[in-house]
Amino acid sequence: MSSVKVVADENQNVLFISENNPEYGWIFVEQIATQIENGWLRNVRRKARIMGKVSDLQELGYTTDSDLPGKIIVKESFTPFNLENPDRDLKIAGSTGIICRVDDQAIYRQTFYT
Repeated sequence: MSSVKVVADENQNVLFISENNPEYGWIFVEQIATQIENGWLRNVRRKARIMGKVSDLQELGYTTDSDLPGKIIVKESFTPFNLENPDRDLKIAGSTGIICRVDDQAIYRQTFYT
């Protein structure tokens, strides 16, 4: 498992500010993790968002490729993580737009930096 790194957009922006409330924002972090499913090993790219007040995020001084301790974990559930907007975290099969399901029950997926 690789270290967690701060990632930037194509313009090298690390801090993203909310359009709805400019007091809040987020940064993205990324990690390459080794995953074993049904006996098959593969390396996967995991990405998570760290949200907070813009002033607090700026104070951290993160730049592109800053190394962070910890890891990125994936949580999946049959219950929405956000009850006000349940479609927000639906697990989608690649770029097909098809919602992943088990016995016709939708799967919800989120990633977290810990």
